[in-house]
Amino acid sequence: MKRDSLIFIVILILGIILVGCSDDSSNISEKLILSNLKVIDAETLEAEFNDGSKIEITDFTPKPLPEAQETEVSFLYNKLEYKANVIYGATIFSGNVNMSSKLNSNNMAMSTGVLTTATDVSIMAVDELGNVYSTDTDSNGNFELLTVPDAPYVIIFMNSAGQYIGILKDNNEDTVKITASNQRVDLGEISIDEVAQRAISENVKSLNNVETSSIEDPDAITYTSDVNSINSMLFLPSTSNIAQVLGKELILGKVDYSVELNKPIFIEASFKYTVDTPVSADDLILNRVDYFYYKDNSKYLWKYKDDEDGNGAFEESEIHNPNDVVMPALMERNKEYTADVYGDDWIYNFEEIIDTLPNDNSINEKEIMVLKLTMPSGDIRYSYFAKGIGFVAFKNTEGTFDQVDYARAGKEVYGINPDWFTTELEENLRSKF
Repeated sequence: MKRDSLIFIVILILGIILVGCSDDSSNISEKLILSNLKVIDAETLEAEFNDGSKIEITDFTPKPLPEAQETEVSFLYNKLEYKANVIYGATIFSGNVNMSSKLNSNNMAMSTGVLTTATDVSIMAVDELGNVYSTDTDSNGNFELLTVPDAPYVIIFMNSAGQYIGILKDNNEDTVKITASNQRVDLGEISIDEVAQRAISENVKSLNNVETSSIEDPDAITYTSDVNSINSMLFLPSTSNIAQVLGKELILGKVDYSVELNKPIFIEASFKYTVDTPVSADDLILNRVDYFYYKDNSKYLWKYKDDEDGNGAFEESEIHNPNDVVMPALMERNKEYTADVYGDDWIYNFEEIIDTLPNDNSINEKEIMVLKLTMPSGDIRYSYFAKGIGFVAFKNTEGTFDQVDYARAGKEVYGINPDWFTTELEENLRSKF
C-alpha cells in the first residue's frame, strides 16, 4: 500500500472517531434536568426543564393520578426516564409552630402559670364552606396537613384542651385565606401568641395564592348545610367559664393544666339538684368530674371521678387506655365512628348542619351541628351543638326532646340565667373541682 493511501485511511478513521465523540458530547449536553412537574388533570402533566422548555406529558405511571394525595410518577422523554412527586386533588400545608405567648392575668392557665407548648397544638384548615381538615404538631412542633381543595382556607390553631389559641395572620395582623392548589404550601415558622389569639407566618408574604379575610375567630366562619366534614372542637368550645343548666342538672367546665400529662386539659363537672330550686351550694351535689384532652383529631377521656354508689365515696377512676376515644373531633358526613364512652362503644354520625332546633328555636342565630349517637342497646339519640356555645339539646327515638334553659361559653350566652345561679354560688361550686 502506498504511503499516501495509508495516511488517507488513518485520517478517515480518526475523523469517524472524532465525529462519534462529538455526537456523544452533544447527547450529554442535551440530557435536560426536570425543574418542575405540574398537574393539569388526572391524566395530564406539564413538565418544565432547565432550559425553560415546557412539555405536555400524557404517558406516565401511575395514570390516572390517585386523588387527594402525593404520588411519585415516572415518564419517558427523549428516551430518558424522569421521576418526581406530584400532588393531585389536594394541598399540603407544612410548617413549624413556635409559641411566643407572654403570661398575664388573662392567660387560660392562670391558676398554674403555664402556657401551651408547641407539641400540644392542633392545626385546622377551614374553608369558606366550613369544611375542616386537621392534624397535630409532632414532638418538635412540626406539622404536615393534607387538605382537599374546596374553597380558600383560613388556618386555625387549637390546644390539647380544645381551646382556640390563634388564627393565621400576616405581618399587618390581617387574617389570611389561602386558595387551595395541587402543591405544597410551606408556611415556615409560625409564631403563636395564644393570649392575643394570633399566629404570624413570615412565609405568607411570599405566597402567590393568599388574600386577606374578615374572619377573626372560629365563630365567624359560616357553615353550609352541605358541608362535607366537621370538627366538633369548633362546636364544643373550651373556655374557663362554661355553664349549662338542663333540667335538674348543672354542668360547669374549665380549662386547666395537667402537670401529670404536661398539657392543657378541659375539666367538666356535673352537679345534681337536691331541691326543685337551689338557693345555695348545699342544694347541689357534685355527681361527676371528667378530665378530657384532644389528640390526633379525637377527644379523649383521661380519667373521671364519680359517686356511682351514692354513698359519698367520690372515687377516681383508673387512667383510661390511650385508645379510648370519647368523641372523634374530625368527622366526615355519612361515615360511622366508634368511640368508647365510659366503657361502652357508641357509634357517632355527623348528620347535618341546621339553623333551628326541632322545636323551631334558634340558638342566637348560630349554625347547629347534629350528631346521631347509636348506643350499645341500639337506641338512637340526636345531640345538638350550637357553634361557639356547645351542647344545647337532645332528642331520642321515643320522641323525647329537651333543651338547655341556659348556656354560656366565653362571651356567648343563650337563655336566661336562673336567679339562683349567682356569681358567688358558681365560684363556690367551682372550688369543688
